[in-house]
Amino acid sequence: MPDPLTFSAITVTVYTRHKRTCPLKNEPLTKKCECPKWLYTYANGKGHRKSSKSASWKKAEEMAVAERERLRTGDLAPVKGVTVVSALEQWLASFKGERSLSTTETYKLYTDKIARWATDNGIELLKDVTRTQLSQWRGAWGKAPFLPDGSPRRLDDRIGATTQSQFLGYLKRFFFWAEGDGLLPEDPARHLSGIKSEGAKTVPLDQEQFKQVMSAVERLRNWGTELKAIFLVQRWTGLRIIDVLMLRRDALIANRLSLTVKKTKKQASPILPPHVIEALEAVRPQAAVHPDFFFWDPARDLENLETQWLARIGRLNKDLNLVYPRQHAKAGQPMRLKSHMLRDTFAVEMLLARVPLEKVSRLLGHKSIRVTEIYYAHWTEDRLKQLDEDVHAAFRKMGVA
Repeated sequence: MPDPLTFSAITVTVYTRHKRTCPLKNEPLTKKCECPKWLYTYANGKGHRKSSKSASWKKAEEMAVAERERLRTGDLAPVKGVTVVSALEQWLASFKGERSLSTTETYKLYTDKIARWATDNGIELLKDVTRTQLSQWRGAWGKAPFLPDGSPRRLDDRIGATTQSQFLGYLKRFFFWAEGDGLLPEDPARHLSGIKSEGAKTVPLDQEQFKQVMSAVERLRNWGTELKAIFLVQRWTGLRIIDVLMLRRDALIANRLSLTVKKTKKQASPILPPHVIEALEAVRPQAAVHPDFFFWDPARDLENLETQWLARIGRLNKDLNLVYPRQHAKAGQPMRLKSHMLRDTFAVEMLLARVPLEKVSRLLGHKSIRVTEIYYAHWTEDRLKQLDEDVHAAFRKMGVA
């Protein structure tokens, strides 16, 4: 039987972990919503969270009663010796079917990164991961191939500030879940400080830069026809390169494309200018491409296909002389062409043509207009000047000098 003073400091509290869209999200103790119910247990001077795996407050209370009884009778069994790999697999399985395929693939990418780090450091059991180890690992992340002391940086650790910030978020979510599910007595990642993102790195091409890119493509002996079509579709629809590479030939209907966007799983039907249609129709069947597709054979791995084309685009840079625009922090410095710049070009040119931001957001397939603002609003100085001109014109019509 636990010491009475110790037991008096034991509490098991039910609370609601609200979804972002819940109207009651500021009331953690409410019973009036269908959000997941969790338990917060405080015992032996330590607290941990555990999911009730139910949205029912009644079921969570029943679970809390059982937990209090377990603690009251002294059943303080140690945390299971679950392995890091097993815990990561459980975490992935815990939200199976709740997230889109692309989001699940991102989670898998980052869980593999965590598993490799644990293996490289000889850490087998999840409970053996320490706060110090995670802090040291976080400090080793960077873009350069070498650490400040000159030692080589692990391939998994060669990541920029924006990706570091994203990865840290996944890392902290995993350990928070592990503590809440009873796999850890304490979350070792809780106190890791955040990483400042580099911010939106959208870089559209101006008209002269786009002409330079297309001129370089025209001079290619191999896959120039295909790359021309890819770039033109991106430039005039704002599609990501993976969606262009997956295009079926029957997706081209009159002057439109009909497709399902890979990232959001939403239908899209962008309009194509005549010269873009001509470029697509000029793409002839190839031995390595399925006859029903422009660039892809579904029997081949999609990730390898994207990697192959990104490498071809990268090699195109030796024939280009691009520099960062004046709005960029690296203004005037050499700039490498990346496929996403064509999507950025579509977005910014639409804004400069006075297409409302909310409509550009829909064309890009963003979940909210806030995403579009973050990435593109800062590129629209000229759009603000146009707005000023409209205001002055309105004043003149009103008889104001």
